[in-house]
Amino acid sequence: MSNRAISKDSQVKAAKHLGNKGETEYRVANSPGLILVVGQPKRDGTSSKVWKFVATRTLGRRRQKFRERLGTYPTLSLKAARDLAEQSSVAVKQGVAPCLVSNGGTFADFVADYLDDHRHLQNILEYERELRKDALPALGHRKPREITPGDVDSVGTAVLERGSKTMAHRIVGHIKAIYNYALFDRLALAEKYGISSNPADKLGRQRRGRPSRYGRNPPRDRTLDDGEIVTWWQAVDCSRVTRATQLALKLILATAQRPGEVRKTTRSQLVLDCAEPLWRLPKTKNGRPHLVPLSPMAAALFQEALYLSPSKQLVFPSPNHSNTPISRYVLEKVQQRIFAKLAGIRPATPHDLRRTAATGMAAIGVPNDIIKVVLNHTPEDVTRRVYNLHDFASEKREAMDLWSENLENLLDFKNFQKGSSKKRSKKNFHQK
Repeated sequence: MSNRAISKDSQVKAAKHLGNKGETEYRVANSPGLILVVGQPKRDGTSSKVWKFVATRTLGRRRQKFRERLGTYPTLSLKAARDLAEQSSVAVKQGVAPCLVSNGGTFADFVADYLDDHRHLQNILEYERELRKDALPALGHRKPREITPGDVDSVGTAVLERGSKTMAHRIVGHIKAIYNYALFDRLALAEKYGISSNPADKLGRQRRGRPSRYGRNPPRDRTLDDGEIVTWWQAVDCSRVTRATQLALKLILATAQRPGEVRKTTRSQLVLDCAEPLWRLPKTKNGRPHLVPLSPMAAALFQEALYLSPSKQLVFPSPNHSNTPISRYVLEKVQQRIFAKLAGIRPATPHDLRRTAATGMAAIGVPNDIIKVVLNHTPEDVTRRVYNLHDFASEKREAMDLWSENLENLLDFKNFQKGSSKKRSKKNFHQK
């Protein structure tokens, strides 16, 4: 715990984040266990201030540590935080977990507890942004136990009305997951907030043979043909976005990897100064590490992105926060704007570029099994999934090189007739 001590309202108001990587903690004098946690500055320069109670309880020979959120400042004043900390301290002495001392917290506090417990998740910052945008403005001030299915439905409806079914599905799903976590995985939270049911439980389910309006969009099958690839590539180069964003989109097509993996690439994952450049992904969507051999084209795109990146860690940082990757919405919005200007061409999402790469590799003779390995899809066969640990490194490199060669041929504008779909010639793939 920090040696920094505060004891007055003025000191709480003046408390700042001190520039370390994590949060800055201040001990509250004469209130054992009470600390003020100041988060990293946001885009507007402000920082969150959260009251937390920390304590240790002895259970037989075991010592159990607690770190419980009490509320946020200034919603919860210094005096109120002291009172709650005192109640929690008494509870600990009586052998009761402090989390069972109800603080009458809001849904915003409930969400914050959930996020604190899931900081290890790869997409947690993305979930947090989505909740802050759509759920917290409407429900943040409410008691979690008082929120009804209609309240959650209203949040989803508001998102639907702005034309985003996918985001409506995600928001309702986030709310459902938060309540389920408290009810099934961490009952202490359910007791803390007086929760006995999930208001989002039945939202998103199919009823009377009809799909839910919060259901997932139908699976996409959009791929770009050869002519569209050339037109799209040229449009990306002419788009009024940062060069880094252009490179990120091109790399999805060039590497056939997930948009999220491209966005979150770190400098340490790339090995470019060698004869066989590599992109090492320590953890992916399926929970497994993944090695992506980089073609000369992909390596050159990454090299340019590294040169342009102001971040010491990320290859594609957010323009506003060097420690945060570029948002998925940025890539999606750019794609929308690009295709809006391309008359007669059906729009394609960033993920459609990955599907295009997979389809293109199949067209030039790469075996389907190797394409699945390149895409890092989990094998359906148990034997393959559990026992066959061969990483197909050479086969993946050959596939990526063939795909790169195909792209380079397509993008040779001197030999390419606009609007045509030039027939790909199948290569002799040497599978080992």
